[in-house]
Amino acid sequence: MSKILVIDFLTRLRNAHVRGKTQVSTKRSKVTLALASLLVREGFLARVEVTNDRCLQLHLKPASFSTLEALSKPSLPVYVTANKIPQALNGMGTVIVSTSQGLVTGKEARQRGIGGEVLCWIY
Repeated sequence: MSKILVIDFLTRLRNAHVRGKTQVSTKRSKVTLALASLLVREGFLARVEVTNDRCLQLHLKPASFSTLEALSKPSLPVYVTANKIPQALNGMGTVIVSTSQGLVTGKEARQRGIGGEVLCWIY
């Protein structure tokens, strides 16, 4: 997984949200597409469009989140077991974990009993 693409994705999304934009473009990869799809499923994004071979168009919902923070960084990855997965805002937010079964929310990872790398949390 390319952590730099994930960090870039999160930064673009956070900056667009802060500036009040309704859409933002980002680089396309398997990881960013999976992350965007997960955010659509969790209700933080309205929809995702694949514009060409290298770009994704993310359509933001107004005021759908207030905080988006990367926990793992390229220089300091954060790996946890299933029983040590953190909760965002005491369970009100969503933690995104990269596991051997793909990207899942922290809740799904705890239910499946799998750990992995904690990418970010959003609330």
